[in-house]
This record gives sequence, structure tokens and C-alpha cells, in this order.
Amino acid sequence: MTRDEFWNLIAESKAQTRQNVDAQYDYLEKQLTSMGSEEALRFHGICYAYTDAAVKYGLWDAASCMLGGCSDDMFMDFRCWLVAQGKEVYMQALASPDSLASVELYNHGSFEHLAYLGSTVYEQLTGKNAYDDFPWYEEDALRRTVTSEIHYDPGISYPRDMENWPKYIPNLCAKYLTRGELEHPQSTWNTTLPEVREMLQKGREYDLQHTGGSMPLKLYSPLTAEIETEPEWDDYYDEPDMTELHGNDLIYYEDVILQGITDETMPEEQQRGLMLYFSGTESIDRKVESVKISVENRDGKLYGVAVCDLKQPLTAVELSELKDYITGQYSDGWGEGFEQRPRACADGDLYVHFWQSEGFFIRTEAEMTQRTRQQQRHQKGGGAR
Repeated sequence: MTRDEFWNLIAESKAQTRQNVDAQYDYLEKQLTSMGSEEALRFHGICYAYTDAAVKYGLWDAASCMLGGCSDDMFMDFRCWLVAQGKEVYMQALASPDSLASVELYNHGSFEHLAYLGSTVYEQLTGKNAYDDFPWYEEDALRRTVTSEIHYDPGISYPRDMENWPKYIPNLCAKYLTRGELEHPQSTWNTTLPEVREMLQKGREYDLQHTGGSMPLKLYSPLTAEIETEPEWDDYYDEPDMTELHGNDLIYYEDVILQGITDETMPEEQQRGLMLYFSGTESIDRKVESVKISVENRDGKLYGVAVCDLKQPLTAVELSELKDYITGQYSDGWGEGFEQRPRACADGDLYVHFWQSEGFFIRTEAEMTQRTRQQQRHQKGGGAR
């Protein structure tokens, strides 16, 4: 069996069975059985060569977008499903993962048994193991040949944070992501692993170099506030009442706080925000286009968020310095002025604090997600591993 014959068989099975993966499997099994053990063994080797050639981070992100998340096992099943769509769809997906937006998703993008089809038929016909009988040198040659015929998208080797998906796979995002997911993206990668963080960083660098523009970086911190209300008419001589509020209380005042931030923004701050006053390391000033303050509802709690537009990725040392600068702005600069001015709302006068003497932090999206996962594991009694 040649590679062309492999794809012809896949095309025949797809034409006969359409979107019924069980029927497609049965059709292929019947055909391979009639062809004999050698053809079944070749099918096994060729199928694995193509599924292995599709192990690319960019395709994995596309699968995660389509499936609402994608584990290792799910990605293997997805690659088998992709092969089952035929050569044209397979090749186009690796040339441009976003092309999968035009492919109808069925059976949740899974065709697990295709991976074992050739070996199952071979064992039924011979009683032998295909994994043992397929020559290693032939396997290596097949992989090299298959890889050489695929025209990969240049950026497919890199993973991306969900917030950067719309730049890489815009049509898939428009088709499969909800508005809430687009506005509040969550990390789909295990950023506790150093190698994953390194690859994500390389992906950001690649996108900046090849797509231009800027890259968003959000730095989250806790919010607190007080509501000042006037005493009742019969308590004329009492002091105003002060009620403390925290992040989960403040979601009801999001619009008031955002309007307050708009009111605080000086005309000269429109372009660069708080970077207008930055006087630290030159490389940070060069890499960070702007830092603008906002708030964001994450999981039912309102956080302060410094939205940074980067022209180039920051090193760990540069990120640490930028965090220190924003912390200083919250405690002694912009934030000090902001918290002293009341924001009128239906419940009274709202005083909002972007900095607190206790419990303050400033975290990236990945750090927020990692912290959430650790808390969830702790609540389940598993501890942090």
C-alpha cells in the first residue's frame, strides 16, 4: 500500500459512510481484511506516520478551541478524526489550522479506533503484533517522507495563550467561542511546567515578529472599597456610615468604577497611560507601548487589571520591574489619588482602593489560572502537586 492508496481508501470510506465513524471503521476493516495482512500492516504504519506528523501545538490549540479543551488522549483521537476527513482537509489543516472552521465537527472530533485499525486487522489475520512486525527503519523513513510532503504553517509549532487565539485562529474563535470566553480567556496549557512556559514565550515572540502590532498582557490585583452613606435623619449628629466591600461585592459597581477611571484619565495619558511616567529600565520603556488601568470580573469577583500593550515580550526580570512600577502607582501615585475621590452611586459615595497594605498581589493571567487550580485541588483535598 502506497500513501496515495492509503488516502484513496480513506476517501472511499468517507464517501460511503459520511459522518458515521462506526460505519467508516467497519468499512475500512472489511476492505483491509480482504486485502491481506501485508496491506493491513502498511495501513498501520502509514496511519501512524500521518497522526504523528500532526503533533503540532498550533493544531492542538485549534482542537482545544473546537472541543472546548483538549487533553493528550483527546488530541490523539482528534488527529485520527482529522486523518479520517481525507487528505485535502488534513493537509489544509496543517497549512492553516484556522481552515478547520469550514469543516463540520461531528462525533466530538474523535475517531479513537482508527489508530488501532491496521494493527487489529493484522493481528486477526496473522496472530502477530503489528507494532513488533513493522520495521523500525521503514517507520523512520515513512515519517521523514510524510513530514517532507506537508506544507506546515510557519507558526504551527508554537502554543498560544487563549487570549491570543483570535489572532491565530480567528474563524475558529468566531465559530466556537462564546462572547464570555473571548472577553475572559482562560489558559488551556499547564503553565506550571517550565517547558510549556518557554514554548508559550517563543510563540509570543514569533507572533510579534511575524504579525506585528502589540501583544496584550494583563496584570491582576485585588480591589477593596468602602461605601459612605449618610446617617438617618434622626441620627443627624452621627458620623456617616462606612461599609467595607471586597471583590465579590464590587461586581455590582463595575460600571461606576470604570467611569471613575475614565474621569481620572488625563488627556496626555490617552496614548501611553501610566507608561507616560515610567523612568525605569530603558528596555521596558521600549517594549511596553502602554499601561492602562481597568477592572475585570473573574469568576464572580472584581479585580483591578493593568492592561499592558507589549511591542516585544518581557524577560522575567523586566516583568518583575514592571509589576513593581504598577504597584508603586497603585500605592503612592495614580491609585492614591483615585482612592481619595468618591464615586457617586445609588448606595452612597464609593471609595475604591487598587492597593492594600495586607493581601495585595499583582499576577499575570497564567499566574491567576495556576492559583485557581491550586485552590481547587486544595478544596478537593488533593493538595498541590
